[in-house]
Amino acid sequence: MGTDIIARILRAAIILAMLGTFGYAQQENPVRAPECGDPPRINGVGDDSCWTQATWQPIDQLWIPWGDKDLAPEDFSGRFKVTWSSDTDELYFLVEVVDDVLVDGYRYPADGYYNWDVIEIFIDEDNSRGDHKLNQNAFAYHITAGHPESVFEAMDLAAGWEIVEYSDHLACQIEHRNGRYTWEIALHVYDASYDPSKPASANRRIELEAGKRSGLSLAYCDNDSPQENPKTRDHFIGSVAVDESRFNDHWHNADDFGTLELVPERSTAVESVPWAAIKTEPVTTRRQNSHH
Repeated sequence: MGTDIIARILRAAIILAMLGTFGYAQQENPVRAPECGDPPRINGVGDDSCWTQATWQPIDQLWIPWGDKDLAPEDFSGRFKVTWSSDTDELYFLVEVVDDVLVDGYRYPADGYYNWDVIEIFIDEDNSRGDHKLNQNAFAYHITAGHPESVFEAMDLAAGWEIVEYSDHLACQIEHRNGRYTWEIALHVYDASYDPSKPASANRRIELEAGKRSGLSLAYCDNDSPQENPKTRDHFIGSVAVDESRFNDHWHNADDFGTLELVPERSTAVESVPWAAIKTEPVTTRRQNSHH
């Protein structure tokens, strides 16, 4: 085989490897979420039949440090599914995370919630994109792993850099089995008219229907040092590829969000993708609460 051919093969292999790291494995565009016949029980188990209809989406794009290749799978691996219901007008998320060190204990209204272990759901209700810095054009739900009195807390920023608790927008349960954390979440959807000075019950919820498109990305804030104080985020891993110049723009700009499309209920299950547990540990039952 000639040296030119070998060189071309090597270049192709390098490009494919880069695509696998930065772009190829990102979430589908759009993510087509099937309606569920029966909404899932939010118990952190993920064994409801509706989840067999939804497709796994990876959380594998390193935003901070951007493009870092040294994050071992046992340090962090993540994926998610989405389904929805026109009866409840809720989005449902099943998120599976391998994290060798879970850093919980954040308490609202302390600053720096993104420096703990956090699931982030970025949602732009009407897929309008653009700025959402300190406004509700889109939401960046930072969902923490809780503390002794609560399973989770959810925050975002509003006008005046106010940290607003949005725990009443969702229900969440987290379970730990075999080194894998399962986050099961039910989320109400609101639009840009949302007034954070009022309780969620005083704001209009969006009705969900097949064909609706919204902006959507998921991400994980990873901290590996539970003893450090103050906390510092070690990694930020997202579900969509972003340019290096926009490595941390999701919190204030929806232009790089992926797209979610609500589709009718599927009649058959999608192919299951096994994910072998990296560690074997006994089941740890976490506290449950719902703020609906």
